Amino acid sequence: MSDLRTRLDDLVDDVPTHVAPDVRGAWAAGARRRNRRRAGVVATAAAVLALVSAVAAGVPRVLDPGPTDASPRGGVGSYPTRIDRPQWTRSWSDVHGLGAGLLRSGGTWYVVSPDGALRRMDHAGTQVAPAISPDGRYVAWLDTGYGQAGIEVTDLTTGSTSSHDVGLAGSNSQWIVAEGARMVWSPDSRQVLVPARRRFMMTPPNPAAVVLDVDGRLRSVQERYPSPQHVSVVGWQGPRRLVWLAWRDGSGVPATGLKAIVTDRRGHDPRTVPVTVDGDTGHLATTSASISPDGGTLALGADLAQEGVQIRFYSLTGPTTGHLRGTMPAVVDGAADCPPSWGDELQVPAAESYRDAALVSVNGGVTVLADPRLHVTCSVWATDALTGAPHRGVGGWLFGDSTSWLSWHWRETSEALVGALVLATGLVLLRRRRRGPHASHGSHRPGTP
Repeated sequence: MSDLRTRLDDLVDDVPTHVAPDVRGAWAAGARRRNRRRAGVVATAAAVLALVSAVAAGVPRVLDPGPTDASPRGGVGSYPTRIDRPQWTRSWSDVHGLGAGLLRSGGTWYVVSPDGALRRMDHAGTQVAPAISPDGRYVAWLDTGYGQAGIEVTDLTTGSTSSHDVGLAGSNSQWIVAEGARMVWSPDSRQVLVPARRRFMMTPPNPAAVVLDVDGRLRSVQERYPSPQHVSVVGWQGPRRLVWLAWRDGSGVPATGLKAIVTDRRGHDPRTVPVTVDGDTGHLATTSASISPDGGTLALGADLAQEGVQIRFYSLTGPTTGHLRGTMPAVVDGAADCPPSWGDELQVPAAESYRDAALVSVNGGVTVLADPRLHVTCSVWATDALTGAPHRGVGGWLFGDSTSWLSWHWRETSEALVGALVLATGLVLLRRRRRGPHASHGSHRPGTP
């Protein structure tokens, strides 16, 4: 038996003389197999990495079911506490839903969803900041695309848009909107006030603004108030009344003769509210005033991002009408060219110098953090969102109010770690397949040591 085994071993070890092995062909075949294995490992690793990236992008939606869309009033019910830089964005015409706010990143405006997702606004000009309605459903914005200039009102829940012939100086519009003008929505989210004037007006009184309804109607607002050097319509007191600000100032002289004028929606039926001013109010502009959502408070200086300048709050209703209610220090790093927002209190948009913030409360603290890579230069927020519940998301639950490097790069870091793990696993498997089964320590024949 052992002799037969010896003969068989000799037969296996010895190559018959009539067999001519093709070394090149065998090597090429082996190389092709190795290349296929490598390509398979790389393709598998890439597919797994893409799957992990997709899962990581969807983790906030899976782990955090998100806020409710509606507030008790039927509008948007929450706002994000953190806004991460997205890996990609979609157009707002492709994705519909209530918005919590708007923000400007570079020269592009985005709709901010209650969970912090961004939808890109197409053809929105930057000369006039867009305005979002208190319920988060409508956005009024200036369209400067294709050589035109007009005010558009877009329904975020349906994507439908109504256009109005209102534009900037230099356009062929019937109306002219001053650069830097601020549009203001009525508390019922049905009308938006746009400071504008007719291109050709031969006889006074001159329109000072237009009121656009979401159903497409447009009415002009007349300015009928002589005597003050400056008169500007600044906001709403309920859905049917407008608030104007009138004052006098000169070169190097603080504002004097300050008063609020409340009229109907066409500028008629005025009621004057003298404003008692104690101390220096600084130099006022048409953008210096903001009206609270209930129409009961006038905030002056909310756009003055200067050290030492205070924001002053005056009563417009009740027994203290026209008197100072309180003061707050101005937010030094506020965005002076961006309108403030109201929730339960006044909120000031932060300038890019603030780096990690998009919205700051005048009572202190950051309301909305933003990835510094977004370079946010302006943000406008819906009142119903700011009075609703904060939506923290996965980043908020993991890092809270931290602004560390990892708090803004945790998605990319986790994806890189998982990708490195997958790639390392693939290389180990490839190495093992190339080595094959463990080689024996030489042939053992009976009778040999």
